[in-house]
Amino acid sequence: MFKKIIYQLCLLRNKLISKDDFTWKRYHKNYSEQLKRNEKDHTLKLSNDFEKIDGELKFYCNPPLNRNAELLYKVVNDLNPSSIFEIGCGGGDHLYNLQKILPDIEIKGCDLLQKQLDFLNERSPELKDKTFVHDITKTPVPLFYELLYTQAVIMHIQKNDNHMEALKNLFMSSTDYIILMENWTRHNFYEDIKTISKERFFPWNNLFIYKVDDGKQIIMVLSDGPIKDKKLNYVELKSNEEMLKYL
Repeated sequence: MFKKIIYQLCLLRNKLISKDDFTWKRYHKNYSEQLKRNEKDHTLKLSNDFEKIDGELKFYCNPPLNRNAELLYKVVNDLNPSSIFEIGCGGGDHLYNLQKILPDIEIKGCDLLQKQLDFLNERSPELKDKTFVHDITKTPVPLFYELLYTQAVIMHIQKNDNHMEALKNLFMSSTDYIILMENWTRHNFYEDIKTISKERFFPWNNLFIYKVDDGKQIIMVLSDGPIKDKKLNYVELKSNEEMLKYL
C-alpha cells in the first residue's frame, strides 16, 4: 500500500511539473560525469568476462555489471533478434556489449545529441557508422528493426505528452519486440502503452506485455506475439504497480 501511495504521488508530481529532467543541450556534461562515477562500481564495457551456457548468459565481471544492464543483456540474448536498435545510445556501451554478446546481428542506435555521439566515437570507434542523431519524440527511426530498447530514456521525458509520442514511435519502428528498462514511477508505462495500442493506426497486429524478474530488477518486454520456449520466464503484466517490487 505504501509503495502504491508513493507511486501515485510521483505520477501527480510529474504531471504538475511537466518539465524534462535535463536541459538537453547541456546533457552530455551530466552524462560523462555520471559514467565516471559509475565505472568505479560497475564494469561498463565487456571484454572476455562472460560466457553462454546452453544459450544463457553468465557474467564474471569485476566490478559487476549494473543490474539493469545485466538483465537487459540477458533478455536481448534470450530473444535473439536479427536486428537491434537502441534509443538514446549515449556513449554506446550497451551497443558495444551487445555486439560482443551477439556478434552476428545488426546493431544500430541513435541519440538526441551529436555531442553524445562524438563521445561514443571516442569511446568505441568501431560503432561510428552504426549511430545517428534522431529525436524519437518527433518521428520513428528511418528503418524497421526486430527489437528496439531503451535504458533510462523515456523516464526523463516529462514535458507535455512527449513521452507518449516517443512510445508511439517505438511501435512504428519495431517489428517484433520493444524492451523498456526505466524508472517505473516516472510514468504509468503500462496504462500508457495500453492506451496507444487502442489507437486506430496502431502498427502491431497484437500486443503482449510481459515482465521478466531476475530477483534484483524487473524489465518490461512488449511483443507482437506470445513469447514461448525461451530460457527466461516471461510473465504477462497486469499493472504498472507490479514493476515497483524493487523500488
